[in-house]
Formats: sequence, structure tokens, C-alpha cells
Amino acid sequence: MDVDTATGPNQETAMKKHERFIKKSTTVLLKLIKRWPPANLDIQKSAAIVERILDTYSREFIGQKLPAPERRELAFWFTLYQFEEVIEVAIELKENPFQSKIILPYQALIEKNLAIASRALRKNRALPPEFNATRPGDFGDDLDDEDEWDCLLPQH
Repeated sequence: MDVDTATGPNQETAMKKHERFIKKSTTVLLKLIKRWPPANLDIQKSAAIVERILDTYSREFIGQKLPAPERRELAFWFTLYQFEEVIEVAIELKENPFQSKIILPYQALIEKNLAIASRALRKNRALPPEFNATRPGDFGDDLDDEDEWDCLLPQH
């Protein structure tokens, strides 16, 4: 049987495994966001968990033939990417507090985006139309990280 067919048994197994991954990762992500900012939770621990989600996805699913993501799945990816950015900004502010004047307006924007996206994710709704995201690896390897993340800004 052809592994690349969209309806074969291998494809169905990959899709089910992917759905379980998204569901489990959504639960983890929403728990992290609920406990943010971390009073007792180390910022680095949050960063490591986000990284582990991305690494696991890359290892398990990049290269798999999956159907195009629905906007509900994109709510997960956008929320994950925004939370990753919130973590990075928190680390930057901790390491360079003198840059707060520059960073705080950006921090407010990404926290607002995170609140909107995580609300949609928590309610199992589609990513709002003003935002866009992709699965990791959907751009291929020809873009660097900064180019990939540009698509995460609100589309006006």
C-alpha cells in the first residue's frame, strides 16, 4: 500500500497520532499560560517545555503527509509561538532591564495577542482571522527563524 496516499491506513494513523499530539500539547500549553507569569515556575522551565513540544513535533511529523491544518489547529500554533515570544521577552527583560522602555510596548502587543489566541484555543475555536500561523516546517528550510515568525503578526 502506498504510504503517500491521503486516505491509506498509514495516513490515517499519522493523522490520529497528530490529533493526539495537538490535544496533549494544547493541555500542557494552556496550563503553562494559566500559570504565567511564573511566580513559582521558572521561566527557563517554561521555555524548555515549549522547546520540547516543538522538537517532538519536528521529530514526529515534519515530512509526514498531513491534510492542511484547520484554523482550530492554527489557534494552537499561534498560541504556542506567541507564548514562546512572551517567554523570550521575559528572559530579555530579566537580563537587560535597562531596555524595558523599548521592549514593554512589544511585550504588551504579544501578551494581548496571546490572550486572544489562547481564549480561542481554550474554547476550541478557530484562530481569529486577524492572525495567521503555520505548522513548524511548513515553510521548508529555506527561511531563517525571523522570516518564519513574521507571519505571526496581526494581518491588517
